[in-house]
Amino acid sequence: MNLSTQQQECANFCVNSNIPIIAITGQAGTGKTTLIRHIAGRLHDQAYRVAAPTGKAAKRIQEATGVRAITIHKLLEYGRPRLRDKKTGQPVSPTSPRRDREYPIDEKIILVDEYSMVNHELNRNLIDALPRGGRIIMFGDVSQLPPIEPYPLKNVDGSPFETYLRGGKNIQTFTLEQVYRQQENSDVLLAATAIRRGNVPRRGDSFQILMSDEPVKRLNRLLDDSDINYGKLDNQILTPVRGKWIGTNALNVILKNRYNPHGRDSVSLMRYEWDEDKHVTISVGDKVVCTENTYDMRNYTERFESFNPDGKADYDTFIPTPETKYMLNGETGIVTEIYPDSTFEVDFGDRTVEIPYKHEEWHDRAGVFYETYPQRAIDLAYALTTHKAQGSEYEHVIYVINDAVAYMLSRNNMYTAVTRARKSVNLIANARSLTLSLRITNDVINKRNAARANMRTGKILTDKAKKGMVRK
Repeated sequence: MNLSTQQQECANFCVNSNIPIIAITGQAGTGKTTLIRHIAGRLHDQAYRVAAPTGKAAKRIQEATGVRAITIHKLLEYGRPRLRDKKTGQPVSPTSPRRDREYPIDEKIILVDEYSMVNHELNRNLIDALPRGGRIIMFGDVSQLPPIEPYPLKNVDGSPFETYLRGGKNIQTFTLEQVYRQQENSDVLLAATAIRRGNVPRRGDSFQILMSDEPVKRLNRLLDDSDINYGKLDNQILTPVRGKWIGTNALNVILKNRYNPHGRDSVSLMRYEWDEDKHVTISVGDKVVCTENTYDMRNYTERFESFNPDGKADYDTFIPTPETKYMLNGETGIVTEIYPDSTFEVDFGDRTVEIPYKHEEWHDRAGVFYETYPQRAIDLAYALTTHKAQGSEYEHVIYVINDAVAYMLSRNNMYTAVTRARKSVNLIANARSLTLSLRITNDVINKRNAARANMRTGKILTDKAKKGMVRK
């Protein structure tokens, strides 16, 4: 494996250093994946693990490097959040990871890709779960989207990855600067570099800007004229939002009618309370995405060979989860079969998964069984949000924006969308949305989020004061 002088220096440090945290960043094409493969190869006789924030990102790393990777949540052994806010879907009683300071993870070295997607809570729990003398080597592109924070944050200056890249005690940073994919994909990478600097990207054979105040009509025209099938998993249409008329909810209805209008059999999918007004129907042949990690879709009693006299599972007899019974956040696949009981199968590329209408779980604290519905974690995937696509790669990408969703536009969103493509990008925009996207950066977003958090905290305190819950 040929490495540049800078990559070799970085790899040698990662392998031989005792520094607890090493943060490595670089724009698309600078060889981060190559570096992960090289470092993992040199650590083969040590206790190490490769992880990523989402199942899709972990799967991509495994495909690109040949090294087995898992999600950070699985590494830390998170459970499922049992109670969620009915309006937002955010956990009301989130589960804590089993792995922590008292019960640290087994491996001494953790290599984590896509660290720019890791929020403060997950970062803190990962640091806490390191064993004595443990190290984290993190890779990411700081120009991509900031992580989604489940709770309001005050007095926080940027994401954990941005904080680590500023350096400090027991932290070593590297910035990879040489682009290696420039020749194979010059137009897309040149466009990504221009966007990262806040400049209007230059058009080329594999990068086009299509100006329009009617993005949906322009998208349909583009698809009519294109030989590329965006109903396939290798190609993807992206947008910053789920709602509004250019969001995934509306586009997926249009695109399903284009790519699979007469799909065999159909089933209407149950939605969460906060999505009750959204109706999703899938058919055989539809392109779908998993929206949350579902590590085991067997009934609880099917997971163990025996149970104790009091009815509790004998955990030593746990039967490993079959590949057909789990799915990971961000995985996309094709529906291959729908059965009369509403169970359906999805081909995720490396395996076919059976997704039942419901399965039975056990609530340890309450000591009762309860039903959960895994099909709520399935959605159409002809169009995805940029956040959902982060950590994935596609052959061809169409990125659709408009100033109607100005609140979600940013340089980082556009950069992330463009860098998902290996071969070509078509950007559909109008003048104002293009300008806003190039002007608004992570710093602006962080300040905006901090202001919202302060307002929210102030409102909470005011409400509590009105109820006599806080002292004046």
